[in-house]
Amino acid sequence: MIVEYFFKGLLIALVFGVPAGAIGALTIRRTLEKGFLAGLVTGAGSSAADLFYSCVGVFGITIISDFLTEQQVIIRIIGGTLILVLGIAILRKKELSVVPQDSKGTLVYYFLSAFTTAILNPATVLSFMVAFAAFGIGGGLAAGQGLALISGILTGTLCWWSALSGVAAYFRKKVTDYIYKWLNRILGCFMLLFGFVMIMLAACGSADTERTPTDMEVTKMNVQIGEVFFTATLEDNAAVHEFIEMMEDGPVSINMSDYSGFEKVGPLGKSLTADNHKTTTSAGDIVLYNGNQIVMFYGSNSWSYTRIGRIDDLSGWEEALGSGSITAVFSLSTDME
Repeated sequence: MIVEYFFKGLLIALVFGVPAGAIGALTIRRTLEKGFLAGLVTGAGSSAADLFYSCVGVFGITIISDFLTEQQVIIRIIGGTLILVLGIAILRKKELSVVPQDSKGTLVYYFLSAFTTAILNPATVLSFMVAFAAFGIGGGLAAGQGLALISGILTGTLCWWSALSGVAAYFRKKVTDYIYKWLNRILGCFMLLFGFVMIMLAACGSADTERTPTDMEVTKMNVQIGEVFFTATLEDNAAVHEFIEMMEDGPVSINMSDYSGFEKVGPLGKSLTADNHKTTTSAGDIVLYNGNQIVMFYGSNSWSYTRIGRIDDLSGWEEALGSGSITAVFSLSTDME
């Protein structure tokens, strides 16, 4: 039912859309200075970015998701720099200037600055991918289901921003210039720290992506489903290297659910370096979807994936996957090529 997807979206927003981070700090500060409407408009800018990213995830807009994955380093640097600039501006604000009503131009600026800050954080789309996986939502939803889902997400995030702005507005008249000065110092320092961390993560990501694939010592992995074992031949790319590092720490267990009668999909629990290409899969293929989900096929599908490997012997493969949810355990194999 379409209504079910609306409430799923609402729940996703309430669980994963907690108004924290740089936009949360910005919303509190603007509400204290300019009032409830200024805070709500700032939060609405973040909600618009959430709406955009949820559309990317729900409707599988692979051109956008591929671009975000490929350019995530420079996007994070730009976003982190913007947050640093906003943090410095907050630190320089020393007195509480109460203005009865903001002009339309000011409100537009509040909206756009929050939207830009949120949209330049590629981690947002990854958080939605994790949320969709947690609630058993895959790509390829019907138009009505997808619209209901993103409507629920938009409603839920706006509820959060309304609540945050309302609480800040309630305490607005109790805030003196002295308290406001210290709040600006705290919120400004928080935003500087947030922006600095974002830029450092981008720098670390850049160093990782500059590593060129080398000849792998490990070319096989085991895939255990219940009591049945399979061997898969691995691809040679950055995502596989990172997956191997995970398996070196011990077997990786993933709870996977059935989707559309041709695949099992489950959250990996972390993001790997994606190298997505338009791919037509077949039974036995193992791929990375959206950077943080492992998909195993017993049928075929055409989508944008990063290849992880392929099952060597398909005997009993479809029977082992079955029609319901499974737990797949991935581990390193001693077999070498």
